[in-house]
Amino acid sequence: MTREEVIEHESSHASACLLLGIPIRRITAGHTEGCVTIGPGRCSARDYGIMVAAGWMAHGKVPDFPPRSDAYDGDERKLAAIVQALDWSDSDWNSLILDAWNFMARPEFERAEVAFKAGLSDRYVLEGEMLAAVISCVRQREVEEVVTDSLLRLEREKGKDVSIAA
Repeated sequence: MTREEVIEHESSHASACLLLGIPIRRITAGHTEGCVTIGPGRCSARDYGIMVAAGWMAHGKVPDFPPRSDAYDGDERKLAAIVQALDWSDSDWNSLILDAWNFMARPEFERAEVAFKAGLSDRYVLEGEMLAAVISCVRQREVEEVVTDSLLRLEREKGKDVSIAA
């Protein structure tokens, strides 16, 4: 994946977490891979499945049923573990995917996704105050410009270089 695709992928995971009430501790988006670190806390297998599927579905992809536990992609392995643990049928899987598509079509999901993309556009990691600033902007229904301005201000206050390494 390109960096832009990684940002889109992780932003979709993070947006789902935020709207499903799954605590986000850290989001990373590098040049070829990223990660959303969640917890502490609990969520249902279905919510976790929607969150995992959202990253894939951001690229218009949906894994075939059943997802493979030996897949190269970590998200597919996570989905495979859910399917196996809960003994889901093809119908259960299709229901999860439909729910995820419907969830991702909500305006608040798109708003959150735009905010996380903006937050990751010039940095590799969102955590702590930076992550809280992005989440605050989403909750205030403000997006890209406000997120970027808020994060740059925080970094300047801390005396950090606001440029991103190539």
